[in-house]
Amino acid sequence: MLMYGTIALAIFVTTVLGTVLPRVERFLLVVYILGFFGVMVPLVYLGPHASAEDVFPKFINDGGWSSQTLSFFVSLSGNAFLFLGADSVYHMSEEIHNAALVVPRSIIWCIVLNGVVGLSMHIATLFCAGNLLDAITSPYAYPFIKVLRQALNSVAGTAVILAVIIIIDLGCVIAVVATSSRMLWSFARDRGIPGWRHISKVDKKTSIPYMAIVITTIISILIGLISIGSPVAFNDVISLTVSSLYASYFVACGLLLYRRIKGSIRD
Repeated sequence: MLMYGTIALAIFVTTVLGTVLPRVERFLLVVYILGFFGVMVPLVYLGPHASAEDVFPKFINDGGWSSQTLSFFVSLSGNAFLFLGADSVYHMSEEIHNAALVVPRSIIWCIVLNGVVGLSMHIATLFCAGNLLDAITSPYAYPFIKVLRQALNSVAGTAVILAVIIIIDLGCVIAVVATSSRMLWSFARDRGIPGWRHISKVDKKTSIPYMAIVITTIISILIGLISIGSPVAFNDVISLTVSSLYASYFVACGLLLYRRIKGSIRD
């Protein structure tokens, strides 16, 4: 139900508030940057501090994988979602003024900003996590809650930080729904999917593809139902999505490199 409530909020923002979506995104960017400092500063200042020897050269394989290398590559799957910011930009290209200049700059800034923020928070968490086994086996739903609770030693403080993280995650969901619907609309416009005549329609007043947003919502709801029957199957679907995301990058970059080597693209 929480997932459906989150989807409902994203649909509300992308439809009813669709005309002011850029302002909402700018507000969420400010929350994202301020939230980063609001989480990391208390964590680093109040939490326990490990040594560099415990953080950088030490690797732990508690997932039951056959080798440390396999464990490392499996853990990379979750990092794909860090690129959703850059991935979301070019799906909105047709709604951006001077897209040829703005979109590449936005992609670079997304990668740089998310890379710096993500790596900094990751290192800070590892230094201040204390005993990782205690965090993993804690009764909390997610280990990082235990890390925050241990560092702050305050239920109220931990709840405030978690609220900030949830707001940032909601902003990510809004961006994903907006870009997914535009990608679906783009395929429909090019007659690449069944029912393209209806899905490719755009509201004349707001220029918002409502039908594409509705289809995106239905697909999200159906995928969410999988977790009720089998959480393992749901995780498999998510893993397949991540693999497909990486594969789409590889194919696009590979074809672009091929055409540049052949001289088809000069600029």
